[in-house]
Amino acid sequence: MKLTESQRARLQELTYESYVEELPEADWESRRQALLGEISDPFELHVFAMNVNWDGGTEDLEWVLNHEECDLGTALMIYAYGSPGYYYRKQEKGEQFHDYETDAWKFLKSIEQKVSTGAFKQGKVAFDPRDPNGDDHYRVNSANPGNRLVPEAMKKSTQGDTIENPTI
Repeated sequence: MKLTESQRARLQELTYESYVEELPEADWESRRQALLGEISDPFELHVFAMNVNWDGGTEDLEWVLNHEECDLGTALMIYAYGSPGYYYRKQEKGEQFHDYETDAWKFLKSIEQKVSTGAFKQGKVAFDPRDPNGDDHYRVNSANPGNRLVPEAMKKSTQGDTIENPTI
């Protein structure tokens, strides 16, 4: 599956911070909402989620997860990119979360809950936690011991179309 040029241009505008600097904040927010409203298929939604900068919080990712076209493959990808093993390990060791970690942990747990209740459509977007570069998001090793605590339902691959050249 390939994105159209108009989809790619829309996602570039949504994910590159240089656009934010060119408009007053209120104008940018209005433009951003209009662009988000134009996203109408699961593949564009998936690529948008792949390119969201987590440093800005999870608001955009929550929007993706609540979109009617959000596929299970997209939800599992967002979850995997959130490094849930890190949070499970901290919890296991009884370590306190920083404020920003508490928000991320709650966000990840909300995805687990939605997946467990079948909240997402299935079958359009492929996702494999073992990506083409050979990285396994859930490999358990000395750097990632908490991955063994991630629920198995969250580690699965999904069937569907693979998005060609998802980099925008």
